[in-house]
Amino acid sequence: MYKFGDLILCLGVFLFFLGGVALAFGVLTANSPLLPVIAAFSLILIAIGGFIKKRNA
Repeated sequence: MYKFGDLILCLGVFLFFLGGVALAFGVLTANSPLLPVIAAFSLILIAIGGFIKKRNA
């Protein structure tokens, strides 16, 4: 279960980074409705991954 927490945490960070890169290179505009969804989903994944890591540590 410890590796599962790492995987979820890394996926959330990667998704957050990918949203920032898409915004920086103009793939998404600043007023895109997809941008808050990406940010919220990645923060939820980061929180879940951190909770799983802390619980199993």
